[in-house]
Order: sequence, then structure tokens, then C-alpha cells
Amino acid sequence: MSLPPFSWILISFENDERLFRALEHVVAPTLRAWERRGSPLDVEILIVDNSPDSPGHASFVERLERTWREAVLAPTKFLAAPRNLSYAGAINAAVRHASRDFVVYTCSNHCTYHSENWIEGLLEPFALHPDIAMTGSLFSSPPARLFGLPPVAPIHVQGGIFAARTDLLAVLPYDELNDPHLHSDIRQSYRITAAGHELYPARSVRSLPVGSDERHDPLGLVHDYAGQAPFCRNEYRYQCDGEKGHIAEVHSLSARDDLHRKLGLP
Repeated sequence: MSLPPFSWILISFENDERLFRALEHVVAPTLRAWERRGSPLDVEILIVDNSPDSPGHASFVERLERTWREAVLAPTKFLAAPRNLSYAGAINAAVRHASRDFVVYTCSNHCTYHSENWIEGLLEPFALHPDIAMTGSLFSSPPARLFGLPPVAPIHVQGGIFAARTDLLAVLPYDELNDPHLHSDIRQSYRITAAGHELYPARSVRSLPVGSDERHDPLGLVHDYAGQAPFCRNEYRYQCDGEKGHIAEVHSLSARDDLHRKLGLP
């Protein structure tokens, strides 16, 4: 089995050691596992350096380039941001440099690798139907009107792990002005669905709260993104314009079945 070519995006902030751990414990095992399977991935690595003014930045970059390029696992581009672009701006910057048909983003801070099949679950759905534009863990969301957007299904792809069509993100970039970080994944998902495209639940990846026992199930890649701040939890409350509610995970199997019926897929 071969997967389509893709650009793998990672973001570095404040010379964080977690980027090195992500390269060592997520990126490298994935690439090596596919080589052992006899189907090496056609991938480029895009590392967005999002804190050029941090102390010790020059030595951090030198170490990063030396250690990763010496590994010679995949072509790599180091993209120096002029300032902290936050999440949305960093994704947009990477997309502008992407040379593959698809982009994959994994959080450099909180991802735990279990098996190489995580990338299959993200990329294979794109071959099912041209309307499928983004894959990942689906979560319920606040009403779209609270974001000043037209009515769409209140579902978004959680931003810690996702794959998307590069050409779509090039013409429909993340909104750096209105949601540079918090809620940027919700706004982007709504804009994608409002444009007539679909979000697909990838069952090989999962976004979970820190401490959840479910992280040890047979998933390929888990994003333990909660616990850093109240707004990072997968059941966080939102309150906007007098409305209250919860962000909660959408059951992936039922969501997939619903989408297959909608698109006429088996």
C-alpha cells in the first residue's frame, strides 16, 4: 500500500525541547516503520520556527538543523517566522511552502505515538470522494453564528492532529485576524463546510484529555492536549452571547456512517 505525497507540518515555539521529542518519538518512528513495510512515505517535513526573538534562538536552530538533517529521514524545510504567528499564521506559512498535495499537522507538544497506521487513517479518506477536505478527530462545537459565519453543522476537526488538501488551505487559509489560536480549528472547520466541503473522522487518531485511560487503546496517534489551560480540554465550556454548552467528542463511527450515506459511499 502506498499513501499520497504529503507535507508534514510541525511548529516550534520558544526553543521548546518538545519539538525534538516529537521528531524523535513521532516523526522518526513513523517514517522508519513505513520503510520497514516496504512503502516509504513520500513526505517533506515543514518546521515553522515561531519564536525568532527568543533567547538562545540561534543555538536552538543550529542544533535543530544539525541533529535532524544528520538523520536524513526526509527532506526538511526550516521556515523562520518574522514573529510569533500563532497557530493559524504558522499553518498558513507552512501551506505556502508545501509542495505536496496534502498537508498533515501534528502538535509538537502533546502527541503520543502507538503505531504507524495513524497516517493511513488521515490520508486514505481523501480517495473516497473529492468533497472530503479535512480529516481528524471530530468534536461538537458552538453554533456557527457565534463566529459570524453562516449556519453549518456544529462539528469541527480538533486542531492537534489533522490532514487537509493543500490546494484548499491555499485558497481558504486560516483566519489569523479573528482566531489566531484559540478556536482557530473551529472557525476553519466551519469555513470549510460552509464552502461545500466535508470533514471526515479519522479513527486512527484521537484527541483525549490528559490522564484518560483511552489513550492505551489500539490507536495510531493520540493527542493528549488537555490540562494546560481550561480552554484546552475536550469538554470545556463555552459561553458567548449568552449561550453556554460543551465541546465534546463526536462518535467517529456514527459520524463516518452519516457522511458515507450523504456522499453515497459504501
